Amino acid sequence: MRPSKTKNQLTILCNDPHLTLTLPSIWLEMQISTPESSAYGVAFPPLPGVSIGFSKDAAWGFTNAGHDVMDWYTVQWTDPAKTTYLLDGQETRATLRQEIVTVRGREEPVLDTVRFTVWGPVPNLKAGTSGADLAMHWLPLQDIDNKMVLPFSEINRASTLAQWLAPLQTYDAPMQNALFATSTGDVALRVSGKIPLRNGTDGRLVQDGSRSQFGWIGAIPDEDNPLVINPPQGFIASANQQSTDDHFAYPYYGIFEDWRGRYLNQQLRSRDSLTVEDMMALQSDNTSLFAAEAIPVYMTLIDSAKLNRQQHGALSSLGNWNRRYEALESMPLLFELWHAEVDSMTWDEFYAIRDSLPVEIPEEWVLLDLMQSHPQLAWFDQKKTTTVETAKDIVTLAFQRAFARFTQLSNEGKDSWSAYKSTDIMHLARIPAFSAMDLELGGNRFALNAITSTNGPSWRMIVELGPEVRAFGIYPGGQSGNPGSSYYRHFLPIWQKGEYRTLKIRSKEDVQNDDPILSLTLKNN
Repeated sequence: MRPSKTKNQLTILCNDPHLTLTLPSIWLEMQISTPESSAYGVAFPPLPGVSIGFSKDAAWGFTNAGHDVMDWYTVQWTDPAKTTYLLDGQETRATLRQEIVTVRGREEPVLDTVRFTVWGPVPNLKAGTSGADLAMHWLPLQDIDNKMVLPFSEINRASTLAQWLAPLQTYDAPMQNALFATSTGDVALRVSGKIPLRNGTDGRLVQDGSRSQFGWIGAIPDEDNPLVINPPQGFIASANQQSTDDHFAYPYYGIFEDWRGRYLNQQLRSRDSLTVEDMMALQSDNTSLFAAEAIPVYMTLIDSAKLNRQQHGALSSLGNWNRRYEALESMPLLFELWHAEVDSMTWDEFYAIRDSLPVEIPEEWVLLDLMQSHPQLAWFDQKKTTTVETAKDIVTLAFQRAFARFTQLSNEGKDSWSAYKSTDIMHLARIPAFSAMDLELGGNRFALNAITSTNGPSWRMIVELGPEVRAFGIYPGGQSGNPGSSYYRHFLPIWQKGEYRTLKIRSKEDVQNDDPILSLTLKNN
């Protein structure tokens, strides 16, 4: 946010990338100081530099962009052994690469020969199964510069937009929403990485791999990647939603969030004089915009005359619910059960063939739109019944089934949202004793606090840039990877309560006055 939107007239940057939660955490909190600069935040150990953090002049962050950088192509084999295939009318030999997989408990490793085509590897050769004889054309497997490791150390030293943009223009994969803010009031967000440029084909569909004309023709020119700098509204908000509006010059596809981004933009647009504390509340906000928009639709359609007294009472309570997925509330559970039944009964034909065909279930916004605009649509009819159901029938029967399941869970003492969701932070080796199991947590995949059974905010950070930087952060883990250490998960209780630790760049004098546990001196040879 720019100073015009904040109470203290200072720039604020917030970042909370939602990832699969693990112990040890993927992040390591640290400060990196050189004679030229100092940066504080979290590092991803394989990469040099502070990945998400701040300096005295700027703050930066990243989230996954969600763009589709993988297409599938049919392979027409020309021999029974599947070693040659057809390409532009010519037989082309596949590259066979033997993968050696060591398995615990086996004396000999498992050998697997993978076939590579011009499009990429063919993961499945078993005829008649889902995805058989399809080649995977994936951006990171292509001949790209792969300079992922380079930008971070340069970004750590950046104090201006130009200095931040320069290293991002060499970045290829994986695609990221990169955000930046300066103490002078600038804010920016850039979709960084290569976006495939398709030759009039639709990357959402399987392409004909026998003709090279259906291949990619490069990438969207780097200078045309989505970029926003200092918008008039005074803020930039991204929660994994679509990167552009419909006027963008190039087509692209991906998996984008439909609800969190809208809610975040609504909140920031309607408020001024925002503070660090307001941003903390937003990062832990459990409100679901999907629930807020779906419940009125369901309420309009449900045939209340078919409900008994207990069901009427539950429906009334659901109508009065504030749409917040708090840990110990029961209404989030009832709504989730209701929506799950509506979804499965509407798209039953899709679910029935998922094991044999790679089909996508329509998104929630499609379901709500069809219920309102075409409630008589054939999709709402249950083929296994003799009657012809409509959206009204589906919503009513779904609530009856959901209430029966809700009652069962209540009788078992498992009717809170947290108990049903059951968030686990698993050890990387899937060892329960080294994990944090059944955490009492609110949140929902459609809320800003997008905590699910396995995923959540892997690092929460808020930085207010001013004469003295105020920064706060927390992650669900600890600084040690040793399960026997008291520092293995010592940040987890703070994160679980939605609280933060104060982050501060230590001066060179403070660092020099410390007694180091380990000292490493680097010299040029």
